[in-house]
Amino acid sequence: QGQKLHTAIRSDIGMGHSAHSALSAVGEDAVVRWLPFQPQPGELLEYVQGKGAQQSAVPRDMRSRCIEYGLLRAVIRLLLSEAVAGGQPSIDWVVLAGATLTGSAQGALDMLLLSDALQPRGVLQVKADPHGALAGLGVLALHEPAAVVQLLESGLIVHVGTVIRAAGRAAANAPVMKLDIRLSNGEKQVRQVLAGDLWHLPLSAGLQAEVRVQTPRGLHIAGKRRRRLLLSGGRGGLLFDARLNDADAPASASERALSMLRWFAAVTGQSQQVMIPENWLLDLENNLEQVLESEDEPPPAAPT
Repeated sequence: QGQKLHTAIRSDIGMGHSAHSALSAVGEDAVVRWLPFQPQPGELLEYVQGKGAQQSAVPRDMRSRCIEYGLLRAVIRLLLSEAVAGGQPSIDWVVLAGATLTGSAQGALDMLLLSDALQPRGVLQVKADPHGALAGLGVLALHEPAAVVQLLESGLIVHVGTVIRAAGRAAANAPVMKLDIRLSNGEKQVRQVLAGDLWHLPLSAGLQAEVRVQTPRGLHIAGKRRRRLLLSGGRGGLLFDARLNDADAPASASERALSMLRWFAAVTGQSQQVMIPENWLLDLENNLEQVLESEDEPPPAAPT
């Protein structure tokens, strides 16, 4: 009661044959802000033109995946802004569809991309439609609504995981979320998540977690400083996001490289920070005083 429905449909933009139109719609700057490198002149245009020529093509290396996911974030943001006319809605759940978001085995990475694009303010339940069934169910609902309910309850829509994102302002590296977690298998976790960072807790399907979240003064989870949640597991687990205000996102390419690859390591379960190929640093603005792995070290495996 009192809720509003906002709809935005753009059949002219997408991540396949219409990727060129998508880049034109969002603009290159909207994509570059999500890249851990400074693209070469014409590199983004060449990438989307290649996708238009080969609709089934998928990113083959880490650099092209970064471009793919940068474009995806920008497209989702564009659709969201058009649907709500510049406002910031409260989003409680979302259903993933399309190969870019449902074809990956890294559910936590999908949740990270959504958190970047949607900027949720609280608790976001993430579902997936891996079989592309929703369009057909919409038609079926007009004639057999009971059948649609039965199909949905049968597990046709898969639970991926949950994003818990704090809002407000805090100093860099200040504590944002204090977590006390009890899993249904008896395990316990106590953790703090600092400003500008995130933490991923794998939680398999079939498990549940009782999560107690507490934030300092000036910060909140959907308007509350303390939350007690009972959450179910999925292939994406639980993602606790303390990156706060979007205006504080890294502006320079060197800052993005350090921050984004740290986030990538967190959601993919890597014990050490991911290192970008050394030749990418040639394109970074400012000087990046970091000791990287030798050139003989292969680049990290990207999710497929």
